[in-house]
Amino acid sequence: MSAKTDFLAGYPQFQGPGAGQPIDPQKSVSFSGYRPEKFGFPFSPGHAAYHRILQDLDQAILFAVMHGKDTFLCGMAQGFDTACGMAVLRAKKSTGLPLRLVCVLPYAGQSSCWAAQGQADFDHLCQNAWQRVVLSPRYYTGCLHVRNRYLISHSSLLICYYSGKKGGTAYTVGLAKKHGLAVENLFLPADEGAVQQTLY
Repeated sequence: MSAKTDFLAGYPQFQGPGAGQPIDPQKSVSFSGYRPEKFGFPFSPGHAAYHRILQDLDQAILFAVMHGKDTFLCGMAQGFDTACGMAVLRAKKSTGLPLRLVCVLPYAGQSSCWAAQGQADFDHLCQNAWQRVVLSPRYYTGCLHVRNRYLISHSSLLICYYSGKKGGTAYTVGLAKKHGLAVENLFLPADEGAVQQTLY
């Protein structure tokens, strides 16, 4: 560890009921997708594409469970990540199975500048997680990519929403394919076409 990364000494930190317990990548799923502003439509209740994604997400998680997955890693960004975490909790409740949500925080205080609802959702996921992984005590350049690499190295399936835009999701999808993960993309071209009709 160089002087530039001395602040990472003692990290990652593991919290929650499953703190310190290993994660089997073969039984684990990770998620990657856009923040609300990067979707081609308003990512909020009341929009058809939003509800379609939630339905497909619920089905994708249940299908993964049917094929032996029981652990789900969430990168904890607003937007798709948060929706995925909530979907895991719904699946756990509806199936009665001991599904495990792992909240992977790129840095401590990730939600400190978010609006109240975003902070409430973040706290709800953390409080109901089997394991919380905090990768750094603070934000630094590159910490989000470190988080994304952690997700990929601890899973064998990536459920994503990826329309082809450059950014963190593109990086994560590419990394998943490079490492041989199965990738299930919930994006439909009609999502963006539908919003144009709605907004204009």
